[in-house]
Amino acid sequence: MPNLSSADVFCSPPKNRVCIETVKTKNGVDVFAINKFELLPISLTLDMTVNNLVVPGGTRQTFIFNGKGRTKLFHLAPRKKGRWTYNFKFQWNRGDETARHTPGYRYQLPFKPGAKYKVTQSCNGFSTHVKSQRYAIDFAMPIGTPIHAARGGRVVSLRENSNRGGPNKSYDNDANFVAIQHDDRTLGIYYHLRKNGVHVSLGQRVKKGEQIGLSGNTGRSTGPHLHFAVVKGTKTDNETSLRFAFKTNKGVISCPKRGQFLRAVRAR
Repeated sequence: MPNLSSADVFCSPPKNRVCIETVKTKNGVDVFAINKFELLPISLTLDMTVNNLVVPGGTRQTFIFNGKGRTKLFHLAPRKKGRWTYNFKFQWNRGDETARHTPGYRYQLPFKPGAKYKVTQSCNGFSTHVKSQRYAIDFAMPIGTPIHAARGGRVVSLRENSNRGGPNKSYDNDANFVAIQHDDRTLGIYYHLRKNGVHVSLGQRVKKGEQIGLSGNTGRSTGPHLHFAVVKGTKTDNETSLRFAFKTNKGVISCPKRGQFLRAVRAR
């Protein structure tokens, strides 16, 4: 029998921002989830392996958390007298797994109306835009190019203190970025911003077309560009990108061709 009235916290690397806490009581175990992100919604999937314990809701469940807090998930109670044991594993990702993208929504290109930039990687791209990231779009642009919100919403996560960038996986966690949650609970992600290049604050509400930062070359990148995607959470360890459409000078375009130049127009 495990020691009673003891607590253990298990956090997910690399930054230990999401944790599972188990608190043993006189009649079983209380299981909690901890989200240390201030506003970022996350989807967490927990898999339990138990012996002589009842797991309310089943041994595999996905939970949605909207921001910083400690939430009780359930209580594990013994089925009968005698020894009981438990183990678990969990995975999480950014975004709400239950989000549903607004049908027919038209995004503004993420730069100043009248400006045009080249698409260097599009849907099902040759490099990193595959599998869960298959609907992301990259635009080549000089460092310091103003970045504008493609859709309005609330800033739920950001970073601007990195000055590291390079072409391999060792730079995966070094990108500066802004994440904006839309009304349908999807997230707009703007990646590779320059150091101190974020012009919005956590919790701020921004309008479509409002400037939110400056482009850069931080994180995993082969050259200065902006990576833009619309994502939601999943039951796995990877958020998933969603297909969406831009309003452009050439009409409404979803998944533009690699090498195509697109000019931004105001989208209502």
